[in-house]
Amino acid sequence: MQTIYETRLFQLASEYEHMMRRSNDYKGLSNGILDRYAHPVLTTGHLPLTWQYDLDPERNPNLMLRQGVLSIANAGAVTVGDKIVLMTRLQSFDGQFFFALAESSTGVERFRFRTYPTIIPIMTTVRTNIFNLRLTPHEDGWIYALYNLRQKDQNSAAATYHHAVARTKDLQNWESLPDLVFSAPAQRLCLLHPALVDGKYMVYSQQIDQLQSGIGRHPITLNSFEDWAHASCTEESTLKGIAFPEIETPAYVLGPCPIKTELGWIHLCSGLRRSSYGWRHILHVFLTDLHEPSKILAQPGGHFLELNEKDKSSPALRMLHSNGWAMFKNKVYLYYTNLDNRVKVVSIPLDRLLDYVVNTPQNQIDASTGLKMRLEMIDQNQTFMNKFHL
Repeated sequence: MQTIYETRLFQLASEYEHMMRRSNDYKGLSNGILDRYAHPVLTTGHLPLTWQYDLDPERNPNLMLRQGVLSIANAGAVTVGDKIVLMTRLQSFDGQFFFALAESSTGVERFRFRTYPTIIPIMTTVRTNIFNLRLTPHEDGWIYALYNLRQKDQNSAAATYHHAVARTKDLQNWESLPDLVFSAPAQRLCLLHPALVDGKYMVYSQQIDQLQSGIGRHPITLNSFEDWAHASCTEESTLKGIAFPEIETPAYVLGPCPIKTELGWIHLCSGLRRSSYGWRHILHVFLTDLHEPSKILAQPGGHFLELNEKDKSSPALRMLHSNGWAMFKNKVYLYYTNLDNRVKVVSIPLDRLLDYVVNTPQNQIDASTGLKMRLEMIDQNQTFMNKFHL
């Protein structure tokens, strides 16, 4: 007769292997832009048993959950060889955060975590709560992680934020670099540009002191420096020209590392838009010049990605974030989360993405201009409707 331990162990192992082997069925083109898939690519069910259970039958005869994981989200994505690797932030039951790597040979299914979580270097033991991590595979051969560290004042409820930098060659062994230093002390999102610009490293940053309320209205700024020993970001210029017009000032948040194409750098950012059921969380893309990344060339109107109706059935589910996308086998795979316990994926061939970015009309400032454009398109389309007898 099996013990409780043995019954639980075989059950948990069977559920885990089923999750690992499950195919992620293609669900179609939806709006003709993005390919969607049936299942999330990562959930807490993808975590190895060794990360949450003490498997010693003497110490844990009932095979209870000993060190549980509450959430999994915010996946940064990079292509390494013939695999896509996601770097996710996990939160344990005690509220502490850590990072881990999961990799797949398809980009849409069967992501397996490496044996151990990733140890991101922290300069002192006082700093806690690593967050807002963004990955950049740079042309200098390193993979960089820019992230925030929160340091609480031991004598009060106040806290200061450090804009930390680490780099790696294998995503497992990391080395610390000096913190980014800004002239203003506010907390910021930071992202490294993938290439040198005029021989200098370039960092995008965005002040995020208002994002906790769900609305960020700070512009994306640019800073450059020659080497990491002097990573001072005190001469900021603004990424001008982003135009996502709304009834109120547009809200958008810096996204993952831009993707290089023959036409320019394609950027992703998340945004907020009012609707009849409240704020809509959406993703935008825009194109900047290859040699002058601060110069915006194209901005498709509308949105690039919005949640399915099933995903936004309640206010708690309407959040939409993406910290990672990557080129893989001539497709772009975009990883996003709308709940803190799952990471989902959509994909798009690169040529289709360029078509979308370049040929989709930009948002119009006033309703009359937008209606005029729509009427012109309808009028032109009548020829094709007649041609195909529709």
